[in-house]
Amino acid sequence: MINLRHKVVRTLAGNGRQGLWISTFQQGKDAQLNSPWDVTHDNGFLFIAMAGLHQIWAYEISSGRIGPLAGSGYEGIVDGAIEQAQFAQPSGLSICGDSLYVADSEVSAVRRVDLRQRTVETIAGAGLFVFGHNDGPLGSALMQHPLGVTCRGEMIYIADTYNHAVRRIDKEQKVITTIVGKADSKTMCNFDDPTCDSLGLYEPSDVKLRGATLFISDTNNHLIRTFDLKSGILRTLPVSE
Repeated sequence: MINLRHKVVRTLAGNGRQGLWISTFQQGKDAQLNSPWDVTHDNGFLFIAMAGLHQIWAYEISSGRIGPLAGSGYEGIVDGAIEQAQFAQPSGLSICGDSLYVADSEVSAVRRVDLRQRTVETIAGAGLFVFGHNDGPLGSALMQHPLGVTCRGEMIYIADTYNHAVRRIDKEQKVITTIVGKADSKTMCNFDDPTCDSLGLYEPSDVKLRGATLFISDTNNHLIRTFDLKSGILRTLPVSE
């Protein structure tokens, strides 16, 4: 936790040693984590994408206790009760209402944890080593190693990392579309490529929504990008020292 006012950093959970799967909650500073990739919070809890253990963990802010919330620890794409469900390197998290959305990278999927019903379902994606770049109905949609996700209302936005794209799922219409990027990677420009005048995304790893603007971690371009959902314009965010 970083206190921005007092400029103090404090460890909430983890002791610096790589952990194995556990079945019970423990005190945060005693816990051994394994490749936590993302966090989000709601109703007194931090939710952690524990990629190395193929699980979602929860940290109770009031007590400082942490432990597995969803996922058996086996790698796969299995829906159902949270204790038996399987994830494969969950990497990005976002909460909308009672739903925790997960960018499940190794199965190129977006999953949903129903926090009230304590179940897991797959929104889009088919399995390990099933990937591609297909828009259209969710049943045939394909992504490639998505690492980030954010949601608002009926819309889910995904950093589709290895497709160099940002995708959008319309839950009501049950379709996925590409809103930034193209399926043909040959149309992409590198940052220092003099033959291009339009810089595309290069392995974006996260996306966050504020107002009508998507903020994108454009990882391999070493930039922060913004995408205006109203105008459809992609820009580079100026960062000053």
